[in-house]
Amino acid sequence: MKKSAETGVIAKTYAEAVKGLIEDESILNSFERWNNYCLSLTRKEHITYTITLFDWQVKNGGFHQYFFNSYGIFCFHTIENLREISCMIHAELLEKAISIIYDNSEQKEVFTRNLFYRQINLINSFDEAIFKEFTPLEEKYYLIEKNNELYNKLETYLLK
Repeated sequence: MKKSAETGVIAKTYAEAVKGLIEDESILNSFERWNNYCLSLTRKEHITYTITLFDWQVKNGGFHQYFFNSYGIFCFHTIENLREISCMIHAELLEKAISIIYDNSEQKEVFTRNLFYRQINLINSFDEAIFKEFTPLEEKYYLIEKNNELYNKLETYLLK
């Protein structure tokens, strides 16, 4: 990660995005409230919030952690946001991770609501087979993030 501008503009935008959550943490206890809160953010705050959470979770515990810790409720928005800042490989990796646990016949809102309430058995069971399917995606993610591509592109987007 760049030390100067990237840290500043991303940190500032993220701080603005989470200000309301810090003031009222109970928002995080309700799917509707948390989802609506995220949707009410400015475009740049929304992009920064969803992408930063995604990156932190994947780097800390992989795709499983991202979904298990309920941040996956923003997965479809995150794909759009990754594409908007030109992180196409990141978006593809997230799409592939979603396809491992998501049945396309199910509505996206039902899927994300089930993630929030931890009703996705493939995630909640901690099945080793799921971890094995996520592993190659995570390895590729870590490889492309050695150069901090995501934060470099996020910074460029925010400075426009």
